[in-house]
This record gives sequence, structure tokens and C-alpha cells, in this order.
Amino acid sequence: MPFIEEPPKWLAPGVEPSESKKTEGWLPNERPPADYWNWQMSRVYKVLLELQEKALENEDLATALGNVVKRSGDTMTGPLMFKDVNGDFLGALRFIESAFTFYHELRARIESESIDIVSSDSTNITAMGVNINASEGVYIEGGLFADRIKTVAPVAGNDVAIKATVDNAITVGKPQQSVMNGQFDIWQRGAIVPYANNFGGGNSAGYGPDRFWGQVFEGTGGTGSNTGFQFERTLFTRGQTDVPGEPSYFCRYFVNAVGTKAPSNAIIRVQQQIEDVLTYAGRKCTLSFYAKASTNRRIAAALTQQFGLNGSPDVPCPGGASFDLTTAWQKFSLTFTVPSIALKVVGSGNSLMMTFVIYKDDNDPIALPSGQVGTYATGSIDFSQIQLNEGDTPLAFRPRAVGEELALCQRYFEKSYSQPSKPGDVINNGAMVFVTADNANNGAAFGTTSFSVTKRTTPSVRIWGIQGNEGRVYDGDTDRVVDSGKVVDWVSDTNFRSEFTVAGAITSRRMFQWTADAEF
Repeated sequence: MPFIEEPPKWLAPGVEPSESKKTEGWLPNERPPADYWNWQMSRVYKVLLELQEKALENEDLATALGNVVKRSGDTMTGPLMFKDVNGDFLGALRFIESAFTFYHELRARIESESIDIVSSDSTNITAMGVNINASEGVYIEGGLFADRIKTVAPVAGNDVAIKATVDNAITVGKPQQSVMNGQFDIWQRGAIVPYANNFGGGNSAGYGPDRFWGQVFEGTGGTGSNTGFQFERTLFTRGQTDVPGEPSYFCRYFVNAVGTKAPSNAIIRVQQQIEDVLTYAGRKCTLSFYAKASTNRRIAAALTQQFGLNGSPDVPCPGGASFDLTTAWQKFSLTFTVPSIALKVVGSGNSLMMTFVIYKDDNDPIALPSGQVGTYATGSIDFSQIQLNEGDTPLAFRPRAVGEELALCQRYFEKSYSQPSKPGDVINNGAMVFVTADNANNGAAFGTTSFSVTKRTTPSVRIWGIQGNEGRVYDGDTDRVVDSGKVVDWVSDTNFRSEFTVAGAITSRRMFQWTADAEF
């Protein structure tokens, strides 16, 4: 029967408490802020609403599950016994137990032998989001497994899916994409991001497209010669077919200076740290990507477990390999075996490091593939549709919605500026606006700036006046020096506070832009 009660509506979003407060809880005599209560009540309402909207009636779900899997001459534990629920707690527990038993037996059958996926009623199949088509294959789209899996392998005309087909088409529970911004839609730092010796002579490094970091390092014992590179957001020609799916941009990594290579440890690389060293631990994963270069050259791809601060030493993942790029787009893929982390010490800031090696001299810091790789030379390398998925088969690239991708990236870097603008631009769109507490020109301004997304860690926050001067605040006339207090204080993973005055202000208005960087 349909739901009778409606969830208690609460739309005020509030502010999510920090992780430390969630762990510590409320202390005696502490009064929880209204924003925290609003956050909790809003979340409860949204979760309950989602449960109601996505739930199926018992009869519909039982029919769908019963019709999806059939094995001639044998029986399975399922389908689930909905008649046992009866609206009581013990009945719900019995249902959950039955669901787990059914699920695990189904997975075991898929992994050990062929099964028949059949139905006399396509509507019931669709209720689960499972679609079967002799020419298009088996795929899941919407329904109960909408966030799980995706794409397709052809099946025989009698709709019999053998193990290989099921493994490729229905990878239930396997994440399809661990790389963020793999289609290079998000460039919060700007469409062109240059670096030159910013870590001292001979060492240039930094982030460009969100989540991607690059480096040109002349090596240990070098002369401090000039090195440099830049990330460039580059438009695809509309209608091109070299890279499928009509992506808007690709990433050009342009090495414009390499200086004089030192005796050891020289490296040119592009990489992304995937948060959590547990990612794929003890399993296989497959990296796939499109690439080309300004001239033919060899590069490599590597995966490394990094155990973070005070953690175990880095562990290279077997599977690293080299690829020969040409001036035309090609698709490449390789499979890694990610070691177990049993007996490892995991510290803060741990990750799974994905690296594209443009050049390396030796095995420090990238051990696999072993030895020298590539050419220590200038030139550009272009990347598109980078994906890392579980299993030993590259899945078809499926981009996230731009809004979803931006929110994921903002966990690591966020700016107040409108998205087309880069930090330091002369612009007031997105700026924080304060007024002095006493409305006096020389008065103090107070306020709290909240982040759109809770950060990975306490971020480093920088500010600019709207005329583009870093460390200053605009007063309605010009960017002025802060002469007391702090514009950025009490920084947490959710916000920062301001209390400051500026020198020589001629109005009571205060404006500034900001960035919050919580990258590794």
C-alpha cells in the first residue's frame, strides 16, 4: 500500500558541523547553533523524501526480482520473502537477511557460471532498471541500481548472458570512475595556468585543471636552470570523431622549458591523487585515456599507494607500462593489480596516486615501470577522457554532469569568483561584501564566509581585493591594506571568520574575493 505519512518538511539547509564536532558530540552546557539544527533537520527530511520517492511497492519489487533471474533445472534462495515483513521490526530484519542471502548467491552464480536473464514481462525488468536487447546488450539505467553500473556488451539473440557479458555489463557495486574531472570540464584556476621555477630554480610544479597537478624537475644535484610548463584548456572542434561523446575540452600539458638535466631524479609528470589509499586495495583496476603529442614520444602510466603522514612507505602497483604517442588521438588502457593494505600503517593525507610519466630518469619517485621512460624535452601532450574503473576491463567513458563534477572538485579547491574568472582577476562578481559594524568608515568589519562543500582538510585561504591585489580589501574606492585584525581567521573545513579594519577607508563597505585550497 502507498505511504500515508509525509516526511516532515524542512528546507533551510543550515551548515554541516565539522568532522571533529561530529566525533566529539555536544558537550555539557553547550548550545548547538541554529545552523547545525537546520542542517540535521533538512538532511532528515531529504533522506526520508528520497526513500519514499525511490521505493517500490512490495508486490512490484517482488515480481521484478522474481522475473530477472531464472536458472533452469535449479533453484535459488530468492526471490525475497516480502510476506515476512508485515510492517514489524523483526519482519524487516528477516527481509534484510533474505535480501543479503539472495544477493550473494546471485553474485556467486554470476562469477562461477552462466545464467539466463529472462523475463516474460519487460515492464518488470524495467522496474529494476535492467534492459536487455540483442543488439545493444545488457545495461542498467535508472531503477534500483542507477548509481552502480553502466554499460553494454552484446548478448545473443536468446538473451542468454554468459559470464564475460555479465562481468562487462553488470558490474554491480564496482565504481566506474575514481578520477575526478577526467573530461576536463572544470578549470577553477583559469583556462591557462603557467608555472616557472616556483619551487626554486629547476623545479616547476602546481595544479591546473581541477585535481590535476604537473611538474617539471631538472633533478637532484642540478644547476637550478630554467624549467616551466603550463596547463591549457583547449577546445575540441565540434563534430570531431577522434574522441567520442562530443567532449568540450581537452587538457594540453605544454612543457616550454626543461633547463639542464641533473645527474638523477629528473622527472616530468602529470598526476592526480585519489583520496583514500583503500581505493581498489586487493583488487584490479583499469586505467583508460585518450592522448596525443606535438611530436611522437613515449610516456608511461603508473599507480602508487601512498599511506600519508607517518604511514607506511609508498607501494607501486604492478601494471605500470609505457605507451607510444603520435600526433593523432589514440585510446590506451592498462590494468593494475592494487596490493592489499594488510599490516600497513595508514596516516592522514593517504591516497592512490595516478601518474602520467612524460619523462623519468630512474625509479625515484616512480618505481613502475622501472628505469628511464620518455624524453627529457619540451613539447605538448594532450589528454582526454581519463577514467579509472574497478576490474580488468576498460568501461566506456561516462562523464558526470558538470554541476556534479564541480561539487566533487570543490572538496579540494573552491573560489568565490564566478567560474569563467580566475583568481586575481579584476571583477566583483562573487565577492564577499561586508559593512562595518558601526557603519563608520574606519570601523571594524565582522563576518563568516561558508564554503559550498565541506573540504578534505582545513584549507589554505587566500584573498584579493576586487581590483586584483592579493591580501587587500576593497572599500568602494580602491583595494586597501588591512591594518588590524584578520580577514581570514578561525579557518575550518566548512568556513572562515573575518574581523578586521583597513587603512584609509573612505566608505563603510568592504569587499574581497577568496580561494580555499584543500588539495594534497
